[in-house]
Amino acid sequence: MSRKKHRDRRRAPAASGARPAVPAAESGSEPEAEAEKETRTRFDSFRNNAEALIVAVILAVIIRHFAVEAFEIPTGSMAPTLYGMHFWTTCPNCSTQFNVGASPNSSTGEANVPFSTVTIYEGSCGNPACGMRIHHRDPRGRPLAVNGQIECQACGRRFYGEEGKYRTRAVVYPFQARCPTCQFLYRTVVEKSAIRGGNKILVNKYAYSLGRPERWDVIVFEFDQWKNYIKRLIGLPGEHIQLFDGDVYVDGKIVCKRRTRPAVQDDMWNLVSDSDVEESGLQRVPAWKEVHRRGSGAWTPQQNRTRWSINNPQDDVPAAIEYQRGFDNFIHYNLLRNGGEGDPQFPSDRGDLPVQVGDRKLSLRVTPTGGTGWIGAEIRDGAFTFRLRIPVGRPSAERPAVLERVEDLPVGGAVESVLSRDPHPSALRAEDPLRATRTVALPFAETSRVEIENVDDLVVASIDGAELLWLRYVSCPDLEDPPCPAGEIEQSLWILGAGVQATVESIRVYQDFYYSDRLESTVRPWEGRGIQLGEGQYLALGDNSPASSDGRRWGFVPESNLMGKALLVFWPAWPFKPYFQCKFIR
Repeated sequence: MSRKKHRDRRRAPAASGARPAVPAAESGSEPEAEAEKETRTRFDSFRNNAEALIVAVILAVIIRHFAVEAFEIPTGSMAPTLYGMHFWTTCPNCSTQFNVGASPNSSTGEANVPFSTVTIYEGSCGNPACGMRIHHRDPRGRPLAVNGQIECQACGRRFYGEEGKYRTRAVVYPFQARCPTCQFLYRTVVEKSAIRGGNKILVNKYAYSLGRPERWDVIVFEFDQWKNYIKRLIGLPGEHIQLFDGDVYVDGKIVCKRRTRPAVQDDMWNLVSDSDVEESGLQRVPAWKEVHRRGSGAWTPQQNRTRWSINNPQDDVPAAIEYQRGFDNFIHYNLLRNGGEGDPQFPSDRGDLPVQVGDRKLSLRVTPTGGTGWIGAEIRDGAFTFRLRIPVGRPSAERPAVLERVEDLPVGGAVESVLSRDPHPSALRAEDPLRATRTVALPFAETSRVEIENVDDLVVASIDGAELLWLRYVSCPDLEDPPCPAGEIEQSLWILGAGVQATVESIRVYQDFYYSDRLESTVRPWEGRGIQLGEGQYLALGDNSPASSDGRRWGFVPESNLMGKALLVFWPAWPFKPYFQCKFIR
């Protein structure tokens, strides 16, 4: 074919529906690109990939050495912020998956748990309402025998298992568990193969070269000349640090995380109850129960107690439901600390009774449907009881939202007087009253998220995340002569309503971390009265206060020992719950 015919064919019109050919001059450098592809060899591809890999390795080494470094958390002293060696278990009552710590042996690095080889049955309990999946006891409490009768360690149902679901050489350790969401107690086992390593984190090594350490940072530092520790920074140079009633005091004044580091406070709230988590009925103590009074029945549980409705549009006396599962300083991560036996609770600072955590948050979704009254909540922290009232309908200056301190609960008084008691004298004083008001209301047929939190001597009420009202108070004016800790006084948490029809759902209860002043032995740096820090000295404590060896025991950390600030958890990163734990550390 001649060149002329070839050019003519190239210029011929395209067939119908086909894309017209584009001349090489109009298509950029396609001929050059084709030529480049033709001249590339396998060695070129290998060289480019090798160069990219070498550069990535060099950058990783430089970044690791100068900017960030990876660490693995060995113990649970920072739980539940960071996990050390642990395993996961599932509550048979509400199906909540939660983890439990397994302390590593200092010499072998393996879990320090006395496992034994037994027969277990892997299968559903005979009770359809029970979610227990691993059984290890017969009706007499003895180890299982294949094809023998089984007694469920969660609900007590006796049944015979199916063939093929027994394992005769299982390496397990039995222990008593307590669900952190529904507080259900049951016995179960952990298998040796289920033990997982601690969180792997990245540490910003430049953080304190470019800036100063801040209170509540999670820091990594050297100690004992051969160990690296990770704790939360509590005390700064020149400060006198004391712990009382779970809170941190600097130079005699309480430190409020909610005002100084609100993001840290958000991460330090520990969820202890959630009405959205449906329960099967194994836990016989319901989370919420109506307070008995004349004309009880204003509150009605619905959908297996996942929501409540209130209907008392003509009654001025508040009707209330009360949270009744307690506020002890329970940390599910520490379940194996008592050897797997007994009720997994932790002693108070001054005796054998469990600590009652006074710093709490209540969150609920409210949908008013009628009435001219109000809906709210009441929270008690030791000698201080605060009540929130938010009117429904249209906002009015004549009936504002109110947050105030009310009289303490009377002993032996009528329930009506408890529910309708007067404001405390401190709420009515002329200067600095413990009472705040604002013209706002919850609109009908609209759902609002209402929250009230009491933490570090600060009470805050919010609607849909926006701060509505707040009060500051002083629970301990003199640490030299402290009052009875709130942790040793009965606590209470109520949801109330008067003259209103409404639905309440998604009820969640949170507790703050409780820093204990109790030590297992006498410590010279602490001496029960805190610690005075000098120049270049810092105090670090573990978030898991009942199970942390920290500054309460061995005193201050020199500034020269600080290695950096914990940045993020990068492993485990399995793409499904609960094993995906990647997060920024605050």
